[in-house]
Amino acid sequence: MTGKDIKQHDRTLMEHELLEMKIKRENPDMEHWKAHQIASEKYDYPKEAIEYYGIETTSQKWPVVFLYSFLRIAPAQRRGM
Repeated sequence: MTGKDIKQHDRTLMEHELLEMKIKRENPDMEHWKAHQIASEKYDYPKEAIEYYGIETTSQKWPVVFLYSFLRIAPAQRRGM
């Protein structure tokens, strides 16, 4: 990797996206949300971003992180919420 001031959560996001693409390439019929969920099990960017930025649930940044995390959940799981 090249660049300046790359933090661990930045690396996690890049690794997550690379793994997600690899999973999709190897399983072209897999739905994107499933590849995303699998990649998130190994590279959990929302968790690291919340920790790094110290985001509280009352923060204005919280809805964006929550939405990203919520979208990681399988549609069937969301329907049961």
